[in-house]
Amino acid sequence: MIQEKNKEIVDFKTKNYLRFFSIVYLVLIIVVATLFFTDLTRMRHNQPVVFSTWGFSYSPPIDIKEEIIEMSIVDFLMVKGDKEYKHHGTDKAFASIRIYLIEEKDDGLFYAYAWVLQEKYYLENNEIIMESGSSQPYRVVLEKVNDEFVIVDIRTPRIDCYESDMKDLFPRTVRKNMEKVHNDGTIEKLNLDIQKQLKLYFH
Repeated sequence: MIQEKNKEIVDFKTKNYLRFFSIVYLVLIIVVATLFFTDLTRMRHNQPVVFSTWGFSYSPPIDIKEEIIEMSIVDFLMVKGDKEYKHHGTDKAFASIRIYLIEEKDDGLFYAYAWVLQEKYYLENNEIIMESGSSQPYRVVLEKVNDEFVIVDIRTPRIDCYESDMKDLFPRTVRKNMEKVHNDGTIEKLNLDIQKQLKLYFH
């Protein structure tokens, strides 16, 4: 009698184990199949895959959206700087940026959060002289029109409301990263980029 009960208990446990592993196996099959067909669909539409190319010969497209947005912002800032009052006939505005985050909102607008270094130089007696400069965070809102990004709004924190404006304009993670901007080499890299621009423009 006891042996029969023990056998029933063992059979019951065995059935439970088999049922459990069958469910796990089924879930894995469903997950893998979902990933496979998702990636297959994305490859057919020439989009980046989520998990793998699954052995297919496929090169996902390169997303150059950030580079285009960066170029759009830099061009906008330099044109804006060139339109300002010129103290010297050779005044030229330069800009370099580091983008921390780009968000695409539900309304189709793109929000770019960046640190911007702007400097203005002029040439006098064959010497390149710096006239002015600024280094500050920017929140830039862009709209995609055809294949171009057009700036529709651009804001920086006000000096007298810096902390509150930073909270209003930038996500917390971006603010945290921007706190290191003077210690992580960002300013040095931006300045080096402007120096390259200077050499190309004045030489």
